[in-house]
Amino acid sequence: MVKIGLIGGGYWGKNLIREFNNTGSLHTICDINEEALKKYNELYPEVQTTTNWDNVLNNEEITAVCIALPAEMHYSFAKKSLFANKDVYVEKPITLNVNEAEELVEIAKTKNKILMVGHLLHYHPAMVKVKSMIEEGKIGRVKNIIANRLSLGIFRKHENVLWSFAPHDISVVLSLVKQVPLSVVCHGKDHINEGVHDVTNSILKFKDAYVNINVNWLNPYKEQKMSIIGEKGMIIFDDVSKENKITYFPEYIEYSSDINANPTPVKNNAENIEVDLSKSPLLAECEHFVECCETRNTPITPGEEGVNVLKVLNGLQESLLNNREVKLVSKKKLNILVTCVGSAPSKAVVQALKQSEKYDFNIIGIDMSDVCAGTFLCDIYKEFPSFKSNDYKEKIYELIEEHNIDFIIPTYSKELNYWAEFKTIIEKKYSHCKVVSNNTKVIDIANNKNNTIEFCKKNDILFPDVFTLNDIDTDFDNYPIIIKPHEGSGATGIYKCDNYTDFMKYKEIINEEYIIQKFVTGPEYTCDVISNSDEHVISVIPKRRIKIVNGAAIQSITEKNEKVIEYVKDVAVKIKNKHTMNIQVIEDITNGKIYMVEINPRFPTSLPLTTAADVNIPELLIDNYFNENNINIEFKNNLTMYRHYTEYFL
Repeated sequence: MVKIGLIGGGYWGKNLIREFNNTGSLHTICDINEEALKKYNELYPEVQTTTNWDNVLNNEEITAVCIALPAEMHYSFAKKSLFANKDVYVEKPITLNVNEAEELVEIAKTKNKILMVGHLLHYHPAMVKVKSMIEEGKIGRVKNIIANRLSLGIFRKHENVLWSFAPHDISVVLSLVKQVPLSVVCHGKDHINEGVHDVTNSILKFKDAYVNINVNWLNPYKEQKMSIIGEKGMIIFDDVSKENKITYFPEYIEYSSDINANPTPVKNNAENIEVDLSKSPLLAECEHFVECCETRNTPITPGEEGVNVLKVLNGLQESLLNNREVKLVSKKKLNILVTCVGSAPSKAVVQALKQSEKYDFNIIGIDMSDVCAGTFLCDIYKEFPSFKSNDYKEKIYELIEEHNIDFIIPTYSKELNYWAEFKTIIEKKYSHCKVVSNNTKVIDIANNKNNTIEFCKKNDILFPDVFTLNDIDTDFDNYPIIIKPHEGSGATGIYKCDNYTDFMKYKEIINEEYIIQKFVTGPEYTCDVISNSDEHVISVIPKRRIKIVNGAAIQSITEKNEKVIEYVKDVAVKIKNKHTMNIQVIEDITNGKIYMVEINPRFPTSLPLTTAADVNIPELLIDNYFNENNINIEFKNNLTMYRHYTEYFL
């Protein structure tokens, strides 16, 4: 059974004492104020009291501690407690120093102890509901958050309003946006106590969102409100309101297919969301800590989360004092080898890598020819032999050693199987170097259309009817049909037949290398899909093909077609994708069903549209290797791409 020793029975500590006592877990209260302890003895006669913290640490009955002391004391008391084999709940902020906070996290990991930070807003029933609504996709991707936490006082001298009020909102914002800010800016004023800011305005700039946090001790009324604006809706959380804590606005911006037309706001009636407020947020937080101690589950607000909040707070404090923007994310430097940089997909990969907000890629490109656009985009280019040549492996080894390659990204469809097998050898020979590719099973299913059809049959995935030569005679009436090679690329060797006469033109060339399928009429989608190493689908980006020349879409538009997205997710899960692929599907205009066209286990030529829609697939693939927890990445809807040639001048 969890037994908790609590230190600090002051302004906030008295509330923690009350709620931990309500959980039945409070064992001992520690405070240097003996008068306060006498009052606690009267209120909680079954709870022990002491003025000596060592009595708590040395008591083997006590399994966990709660630290409700001034922030400058958090580090030393938490560290002693962890080394005394106690689980630790520490009030916000976790510490005042990032290095100390990170040290606490490492100690907790090493000793297998729970380390939880008291970021109360996460446990508010209304905020729990808000987070649930966002996870369900009610408002789409979060684009903007405005948080106001205002009151008249309490004026403090030991900390400013930023450190007193803002941690609550920063913590929740990080959980909603699911990113760390790229940079922060903070401005404020010290009206009451010199050097202690009582008004601050903070801006957090994320890759995909913009956040404004206002905190103030000089407001005539109390306000605790957060406005969360998404792509397809908005949520207002108002903690001061007694009746309507959550208001949902299903309002969004509608974009026209006409690129010259202005976006139009679509307004709908607001909806008040009911929430059960019978349990206080603080009791819920205390119960959660006790539960984590019992189950050993990771808390909602673990030490790592406290570190991230502290990094933001430190950045804001630095900005406040120096009146400048502070960058929080220093780009990780990586050396990356990209193959076949003369191809369109490879060029798109290099461009996406160059646009990374998170990594500083030094890109080494290889190709058989030095007269190709992709070579000029790379930092280093090497003319290279074919992957079929005898000395290819040795030359790759030389490159890895010469440039200390961290990642290799193969991009040419015909070399993918080679690299899937070569991957094991390289990663065994060079532990620091990873090959970013799918496995041979996925590649075999995708690269051969006969295998794709068999995969669809076994997994109940809809695909156009397949015919044999014997099926097609003068009585055949299932036109139009399409004839295509079971292995091919670039839309070559594909023929459409509208009648028997058309079919007879191509009958002589049809052999076992071709397949014959029903031609389905309807909008076609090239769907980029990316999954993590656990086969969880991170994102599906359908791109409707508007204009096609020689098999390539020269005009496409991102489109949130939910039927297409669910179909593609199902395919990705059943094929056990752990990488990226593009899946081409068609929506039959006669019945509205989605049919498989083909699977490509590589980057598409339309990758620039995906990158412009705020989904950087090469970057996300690298994230997978660093165990970044990317889930349900949203994309920019109704973004149109027009493809034109680009000139290079040397």
